[in-house]
Amino acid sequence: HLGHAHLFTGPVGVGKDALAFHFAALLNCTGSGEKPCGACPACRQFRNLEHPALHLVFALPNKGKQANNPDPYKGFSESDMELVRETIAAKAKTPYRPLQFPGGNFIRIPSIRK
Repeated sequence: HLGHAHLFTGPVGVGKDALAFHFAALLNCTGSGEKPCGACPACRQFRNLEHPALHLVFALPNKGKQANNPDPYKGFSESDMELVRETIAAKAKTPYRPLQFPGGNFIRIPSIRK
């Protein structure tokens, strides 16, 4: 039996994210045989950090007033959003890479709600 939630903790760089992605792929794998298979649609989506059940939550820079705004990216310019996309793509290639952004000191409440 699995718990309703799992918390991966430890120092920076030990592979918490990589283990969480692998664990999520294992739980969602639709392939036959050894799991995660790495070839089924779910495994490929997790490898690319694009699975609909995967929600990344990370600290973002403050871009103005955020009170009661449901969009965690409110106030981001297109160049800011491109940096977010590039950072997530780099994380997909190297799961040990941290998701950090300049000025990102706090996880926004809308990110948690979303």
